[in-house]
Amino acid sequence: MTIYALYNLGLAGLALLLSICVRSSLPPLQFALAARVGLLTTLFAYPWDFFAIRLGVWRYPRDPGLVVYGVPVNDLIFMWLCTYIATVFLAWDRARNSRRKRHPESQHAREQNA
Repeated sequence: MTIYALYNLGLAGLALLLSICVRSSLPPLQFALAARVGLLTTLFAYPWDFFAIRLGVWRYPRDPGLVVYGVPVNDLIFMWLCTYIATVFLAWDRARNSRRKRHPESQHAREQNA
């Protein structure tokens, strides 16, 4: 296992911890949406990595681990995890701000109806 793979495992632990911490304030579909956004971002960014490696813009050690058409799988996992973490955090922040900015009259009306 490479150092980069260990880094990705640590990042995956952070993503799991973040998901557990905000799960009560977000609906389950938000996590599926975050995973889908991460997949789409990784698919769109794959050509960037592919051509950058082919053109010699950046290089990897002799053994980068598993590769998919010249792009290390660790890079793809890293892209997905970073996008997932950012999407979950932004969804949580948006939900938190929308609850905080409700109009006081609508909160009062909801309390009377309850």
